[in-house]
Amino acid sequence: MKKFFLTIFLCLFFLGYAQGENDNWYFGLYAAANFSNPTNPIALTDNASQWSDASVSDENGNLLFYTDGKSIWNREHQVMQNGHINSALGSSVSYLHDDAIAKDPFNPNKYYIFSTITYYSNGSSGSITLTGGFCSYTVVDMSLGSISTTNGLPLGDVVSGSNSLPVLDANGNAFFSNQVNVVKHADDSSLWVLIPNQNQMYSYKIDNLGFSNIPVISSLPSFNFSTNGFSQYSLNSSPVINGNSNFSNFIFLSLLGINPGASKVMSFDNNTGKITNDYLLDITYNPGISIANEFNKDATVLYIGGANQTVYGVDLINTSTINYYSVPINYPVGTSNIYGPISMRRIKNGDIYFTSQSTLYYLGIIRNADVFNNASAIYDYLYTQGRTVNTVVPLPKIVLASSNNCVQDYTLSSQETYAAHTYHASNTITTNTNYSINASQDIKMKAGHSILLSPNTTINGQFLVNIENCTVGSPVSKFLRNSVLSQKPVRLSLDLRTKDKVEENNIQIYPNPAIDFLNVTKVSDKATYKIYNAAGQLVSNGNINGGRINVSALVKGVYVIAIEDKGDDLFKSKFIKK
Repeated sequence: MKKFFLTIFLCLFFLGYAQGENDNWYFGLYAAANFSNPTNPIALTDNASQWSDASVSDENGNLLFYTDGKSIWNREHQVMQNGHINSALGSSVSYLHDDAIAKDPFNPNKYYIFSTITYYSNGSSGSITLTGGFCSYTVVDMSLGSISTTNGLPLGDVVSGSNSLPVLDANGNAFFSNQVNVVKHADDSSLWVLIPNQNQMYSYKIDNLGFSNIPVISSLPSFNFSTNGFSQYSLNSSPVINGNSNFSNFIFLSLLGINPGASKVMSFDNNTGKITNDYLLDITYNPGISIANEFNKDATVLYIGGANQTVYGVDLINTSTINYYSVPINYPVGTSNIYGPISMRRIKNGDIYFTSQSTLYYLGIIRNADVFNNASAIYDYLYTQGRTVNTVVPLPKIVLASSNNCVQDYTLSSQETYAAHTYHASNTITTNTNYSINASQDIKMKAGHSILLSPNTTINGQFLVNIENCTVGSPVSKFLRNSVLSQKPVRLSLDLRTKDKVEENNIQIYPNPAIDFLNVTKVSDKATYKIYNAAGQLVSNGNINGGRINVSALVKGVYVIAIEDKGDDLFKSKFIKK
């Protein structure tokens, strides 16, 4: 066997590190968009999924796959080999559905899909009782699967034995939760996967050993939890804040379906994986509305949508008082009923996109999000070519890419899977027998000790090797952001309820799920309703007669009801027709 070491330059020209993992969004009812040029996004029409809410591309912005938590579609828009996941849960309508993708920071071919799919039954007094579903994760390896006919690279496959594995609670049992989020670890390589479970936050680590199914546990501030063993959350995390001696991130958490509506912004330490007591912002708002939210790219401003059809910008720098403002909105021409944003997500240049039931075939945008009191919102910004944005399913979450991609050793598969990539190891990079690089590929290898190429190595593309050391898991330095935070815990509150609608806080609908009738409390005889299906289409409307709405003609599924009185929007909520 012939072995040889390379410490030479085979190519002097190489492209920059693109960080395009989030360039392609696949979402809604067959909708998609490309953000490789953030100032000129393009709507795509090749989405094969009806409910996708998570997608990932490679670092150069080439689509890899997308998912709805039940199936995985590859970049050729076919269900990935072994790509049916959570199939044991059956074909019931999922009541709550949220997914996140985590890129393995120590294996460039591996990706984790975290799914939260739950199924319901009609409990006593109209309550929702879950009958199936659990938090799960699936591992995809992009070096596996059938070979693409367009570029000769594998299309990915689910790793054997890693399909729909349950995420475990503190007692080693599977559990229900409807939200999942990913936060970068303090070492800038590993990741935390955050999942709320009743009155606790579970943090799971992904490091060089893979996914650890033993959670770090934090207690959450007080919420009014449901009594059916399941709480419906809305969860989001900020980027790492710009240097803080006490904590690293803000965590936004809402508990849906309580009266009045309540959200909390908490502090999180990405070194320990725990919620801290350094910062707590309580936000109160009218019930029945969405509470879409997103942080700007340096975590200095929080944007909240949906409250009274308004978008708010909240200052997170000032810790002595709350500063917030209503973001100016450019409403679409001819739109009579304006609803607030349902879901918000940030792209790589800092713009924040959102969905709204008022503009079902458009993505809205919040521009200039990084300057407090200077942002503006446009509802009908990006036309989705007739694909519905689907206000029931959230937009794709950000896939975090490690900025410190140094590992101790790499062992590479025989066929290079990246179109363009830099491998950086502190010790050795080794390739398997018959390792090959196609003519269209651009690969760099940097290692602190040696780079060993196997026999029968074939290099037809651009290739650069170099001996260059790096440090595995270098900790991120922290700088004092605000001296107040290092002196005492910050406790703030923000009430977004309007005085003229205090009585509306008592509006409720029941039973949920409903079979024949939906009862509405605390509305006048002049109140009217509109019911929209999951595609955002108006399927029923009329007067609320005696506080009761006949829904027997609706097909089974998830709907949104909006209640108005004298032209004022009073209430908006999801419900299930059983």
